[in-house]
Amino acid sequence: MAATLRYDDRVVFVGDSNTANGYYAEAGGLIDQLGPLGDSLTIVNSGVGGNKIADIEADVAARITDHNPDVVVLWVGVNDASAGTLAAAFRADHDSTLAQILAWDPTVQIVCVSILLSGELWSSVGPAFAGNAFDAAIDALNVEIAASAAAAGVTYVDIRTPGALYESQVNLPEPGNTLGFLTNDGLHVFGVGEVLVGTWIFPFLDLAVDDQTAAGYFRTGKPNYISGASMADDHEGEWLDIGDMDNLSFQATWFGNPTGTFRIEGSNDGPVTDTSTRQEQPSGQVAPATIHTSATNPAAVGGTHMIKLANRAERWVRFVYDRTSGDGELYVAFSGKRSRPRA
Repeated sequence: MAATLRYDDRVVFVGDSNTANGYYAEAGGLIDQLGPLGDSLTIVNSGVGGNKIADIEADVAARITDHNPDVVVLWVGVNDASAGTLAAAFRADHDSTLAQILAWDPTVQIVCVSILLSGELWSSVGPAFAGNAFDAAIDALNVEIAASAAAAGVTYVDIRTPGALYESQVNLPEPGNTLGFLTNDGLHVFGVGEVLVGTWIFPFLDLAVDDQTAAGYFRTGKPNYISGASMADDHEGEWLDIGDMDNLSFQATWFGNPTGTFRIEGSNDGPVTDTSTRQEQPSGQVAPATIHTSATNPAAVGGTHMIKLANRAERWVRFVYDRTSGDGELYVAFSGKRSRPRA
């Protein structure tokens, strides 16, 4: 499930030192990925170095609800793993934290982020983090975070799985080094690590369609527009009816060793309804045309890239991957700013 994010929302980022360091504000990171919507947010950093879940649970008012949030992003647990916090105790405090927030306001959108790592060693079995001192404890606590989020009916984001996949592509040869790829010290995300954490969270944020900004603009999004598509072949995304939108944004993240080219195709063809999906798409009477070819493309390693297009006049657009060689997985999120609400 995704958490709804609207223009002018107040977002509280709460957690330990990774939050205190402001991972979300890194250039190209989560806030930048949100485009104009990100610029409209009021951000509260409630991260404290060394925090465990019990620290947050004991002070939910001061750390979270006193800031009057619309959205809460909770990323905590690595210090619990290294301190040996028992899974049952961790789960109880995590449940209580979520319950207190929702008791204060049941409409608050909550995003619970998994523990990422403590050490960057990895195994090709999975791939997964392996050989680091606290891997077993982290995996056990992530089970509790996921279960706690599910029980409370809020959003859970697994960043550990794509993190291990990324390490398997860049931290070579196996089992890699303990630091230097997602982190600068084996614990704290830095640079590309901060950007990738934002990329992994972004698909779980549902950008509100009908929310007006001070400038009279509206934002729409398809957070899971392309999810886990194979890059062993060419890939064409679904057609998106951009109607009266402009300032389009495609956020692509890919894993594996693919080589190829990203393109955006456009069409002004008339609509037809797909009988299987009941979604409108171009009729096919007029062939689509390439309106953008990316200068940043897969080159046998994983990566992330944002394609921005402004002042477009096409009715339809879609994301296209032209494969040259290699294989991998492709994830693409889409958003655009609507110049007026639809009737």
